[in-house]
Amino acid sequence: MENKRSLKSKGTLIALVITIIILLILSGVIIVILKRDNWLFSRVKQEYSINQAKEQLSMKIMAFKTSIKDNETLEQFEKFLLDDIEKNVYNVKKIYDNDDVDSELESMYVTEVKSGYTFLVDKNLSLSSVENIHNTEAVYEVESIEEDKYHIKINISNFGGIQKIQDINNNIISCYNKTKVGLDCKVEKNKQYQIKVYNRNNNEEIFILDTSKVDAITIEETDSYVYPIITNSGINVGKTLNIKWPEGGKNYYSLDEGKTWTEYSKSLKIFKEENIKVKSIARDNEISQIISKKISLGLASDALGEQAYDNDSSTYFAIINSSKYMQVDKSAFGKKICFSISPDNLAYGMQATIRFLNENDVIVGDVYTTVYSNNFNILIPEGASKFEIYVEHYYYVNNMTIE
Repeated sequence: MENKRSLKSKGTLIALVITIIILLILSGVIIVILKRDNWLFSRVKQEYSINQAKEQLSMKIMAFKTSIKDNETLEQFEKFLLDDIEKNVYNVKKIYDNDDVDSELESMYVTEVKSGYTFLVDKNLSLSSVENIHNTEAVYEVESIEEDKYHIKINISNFGGIQKIQDINNNIISCYNKTKVGLDCKVEKNKQYQIKVYNRNNNEEIFILDTSKVDAITIEETDSYVYPIITNSGINVGKTLNIKWPEGGKNYYSLDEGKTWTEYSKSLKIFKEENIKVKSIARDNEISQIISKKISLGLASDALGEQAYDNDSSTYFAIINSSKYMQVDKSAFGKKICFSISPDNLAYGMQATIRFLNENDVIVGDVYTTVYSNNFNILIPEGASKFEIYVEHYYYVNNMTIE
């Protein structure tokens, strides 16, 4: 009797185990189905959102074509979107032929900021979806240096929104779809660090910070002080900048505090005091250092002062027993320099001499002299590199223009 009860008990236990196993299998199958359905639902929802965003942009293109009967160019379409860009509805990234901003605009990426979806618009205004474009940019600036460490500020931006960031210490930072996030970090010299950025759609981008490249960029000014430059379009006060970069990267500079960047290809002429920012990107996922420098345009002591050419007839520049100079750009050859010159008062030995010099300080063209007040219209000769006004005693110069 006891054996029968024992067998029955064992049979019940086995049946229970089998039932539990079957239930676990069924629950696993149900979870898989639910996950699949949820994934399908999410995918359908995403496809709907993408199609909706694409349709809205297509309508913008159609409206543009309707309003502009001719000259349907990408440049004109960007101007058409300007109001939406300023309202942060769309963000635009231009693609030039051979990455040269002076060449023809080949296409541009247009991103709907709210959704983060990006579309490619080609030169024929055809539209296509882009899923894997890297819209995130990461840059850093050095705040301070402490022995073998740098204190840096990393700025990460994505105009579609940043969901979260995994920082250099593997900490997860929730960003709640902010478009700009700043990270304060202390890093060691000559090491590499990794940051992961997840955008609004949870797409992952990995960025590398290489501290061996800190301060690898230098901005060199040709002169501490400057001379006004005579050009075909007028008189400018300028300075030439040469920027030295690490090898193997694409190099950019900005003259508007980093709002827009231009690829660097040759020396820069700066015609007003401003702050220049530069960066070099060796690869797409590199965190680039931004270096800033304030460029001042203090005139040399023997430079002709700006009161002579400030387009204000009530101001003048005084020259006393000395020579004052301006540089001549090749574009000004064949133009005329026009100005007024007058003595403070007539005295024995007073005279003003006007002439052009070449790079070897040899006179080119005619030499002009005056004792009294005079208005000059002088042709700028070929080969001129400098313009000189030499004065004995005291003269005023003003109303200087290039015609």
